Order: sequence, then structure tokens, then C-alpha cells
Amino acid sequence: KKMGLWSSLSSPYETLYLAFKVTPCWLMINFLDYAPNSLRRKMLSHEYSGVQLEKRLNLTIGGGWRMYSALWSMAKINLFPQLNVGDKIPRNKLFVHSINNVEERVDLSKICAENHVVVLNFGSCS
Repeated sequence: KKMGLWSSLSSPYETLYLAFKVTPCWLMINFLDYAPNSLRRKMLSHEYSGVQLEKRLNLTIGGGWRMYSALWSMAKINLFPQLNVGDKIPRNKLFVHSINNVEERVDLSKICAENHVVVLNFGSCS
């Protein structure tokens, strides 16, 4: 019986695919957490400067097994999407969206009924 990270994978190819997707990200997180500050400073100087760079150098993300497991779970979800182009939106299903830190509940089926083009972007801006 498959358990944990390996559950619901139907072939060894899927396992290899996920391993090749997840492992480089996990290694980079560990590198940015535990490499010497001189190397980290050089890598992070493209994104941060001044006080923000110093704060980032003192921050660790925590790239241990729990992080690998979380990255694996996210990659597995992306490997097996539950929605396809053209799928119908469930009726009376409210989705929360936020604009300028103001949350609003929206029924997407009503927006689509008005013949508006709807693009869903699932991601993080943090």
C-alpha cells in the first residue's frame, strides 16, 4: 500500500517527474537557508538591497523534510489538475477574492451567465 508522498501516483514515471520538479526547489531553499552569507548575499542582491537584504539574510525558510513534503503535495496537485478548460462552474459556489485587502464573496456562475470572460489566477503575491 502506498503511503504519504507516494500515494495516488499511478506510475514510476510520475514519481520521477515529481522528484525532478521538487528536488531542485527544495535544494535551492536549503541553499538559501544554510549557505555562507557571502554566497547568499550575492544571490539575493538581485532581489533585495540595504536593510531588506540584511533582514532576508537573517531569515530562514526551513527546507527540511516538511518543506519537501509540502512542495511534493503542491507539485502532485499541479500534475493532476481537477479542472479542465471548458468545465462548468458549480452553481451557488462562492469564491472569495481580494482587491486592495478588501475581501468579497462572488458567485462565479452569475458572472459567467452575464457572458463575461472570466480568468482565474490561482497564486500568491507574497
